[in-house]
Amino acid sequence: FAGSQEEAAEQQEAVNFLRHVRCVQCVKNGTAFCDRRAAAELGGYPGGWNKEMDECVEHNHASYEGCRSFAFGDGMQHAQGGFDHNGNIIRPFFIDTEERCRDID
Repeated sequence: FAGSQEEAAEQQEAVNFLRHVRCVQCVKNGTAFCDRRAAAELGGYPGGWNKEMDECVEHNHASYEGCRSFAFGDGMQHAQGGFDHNGNIIRPFFIDTEERCRDID
């Protein structure tokens, strides 16, 4: 049982590292990273989060709005986002600096 918890923690750490790397690549390429993980996991998105949800997006207002409204892939809005313990809506993060990429978990 303890081994499976350790394996899960290691797997989570690897996923977070890869997401961080991808975020930095997006920013260095002049785009932004749309981080939909928290919104998908807490927002009741069917099937939860998957790595295809996180993507590089153009660094402009339209892409910011699309990211924050949970639009991806086909450009359609796929979820509203969940709510935190204070009742505030949880939306995807539009990340446009390497410093903010460090906050990915």
